[in-house]
Amino acid sequence: MVMIIETQRVRVPISLILSCFLLITHAISSGTPHHHSGAASSKFQRRQGSGALSATYSAKGTTYVSLPSFGLIHFAWNCAFTKWPQPSGFGAVAVASNQWNSSQNCGACLEVTGPGGVFKAIISNQCPSCEANGLDLDDDIWNQVSGNKPKGIIQIQWKIVSCGFSKPILFMNKSGVSQYWNSIQVQGSNTPVKSLEISTNGGSSWTLLERQSNSNYFQPKDGKGLGTTGDIRVTCLSGKQFISKNIDLATAESPKPGGAISKALRSMIPRKTTRIEFSHFVPLNPSPFRRFPH
Repeated sequence: MVMIIETQRVRVPISLILSCFLLITHAISSGTPHHHSGAASSKFQRRQGSGALSATYSAKGTTYVSLPSFGLIHFAWNCAFTKWPQPSGFGAVAVASNQWNSSQNCGACLEVTGPGGVFKAIISNQCPSCEANGLDLDDDIWNQVSGNKPKGIIQIQWKIVSCGFSKPILFMNKSGVSQYWNSIQVQGSNTPVKSLEISTNGGSSWTLLERQSNSNYFQPKDGKGLGTTGDIRVTCLSGKQFISKNIDLATAESPKPGGAISKALRSMIPRKTTRIEFSHFVPLNPSPFRRFPH
């Protein structure tokens, strides 16, 4: 925080000026600095001091040759974020299989620390060939975290943190949904999603959906359809719950905003958006990226 002190032409005792000066210098010296960015060309924000949602892991960081992203391509892997643009300031990473948690960590925001500093990233894929707790970094965040080192292997530390998004979470219906078959993805959650439930009777009862490990979509365990509309209850890893009312469950379209309703259970009717049907299949490839040797 930058402190600006304006002075006016008033008569102030010198003892008061000295006292104020000592208090200000003491406060500055004892505070914790917050660095928002590195060099002017830095694409990702540096982060320090965010509240962690996981342990801090020490592991190997590797990189892969990334294709032009257009804001989407890095997210089209196992997490299947095909319609959620990569948030500005976040790099895309693949996480080792021991941290995949049946895709529960898809969309989780990380603080990644390396020789180049501390930067933000989002998990968008699984890396089965990575060592335990390892991360595979896209080109851009590799350059930031490594300090522009040649592609290879670096030692890193990382932890899950809150994303700090201010917009409502989004719900994406998979291509092929109908009143007889439902499949829903959560996008833009500030913390990893622990569970998703649907109520079709105004909240009297809830049906727990099963997360699909290879696609990051939630579906009814018995395969039965839940109808065309319903209320959605999302429980995050942090323990917070959000309920969105009257969400379309049967139309494959661009993501629909959900309501961030917790204790007050405030209803929010989603806006209808342009219908964009799509199909997407991501095989569980043991080598998801064209990567440099570990």
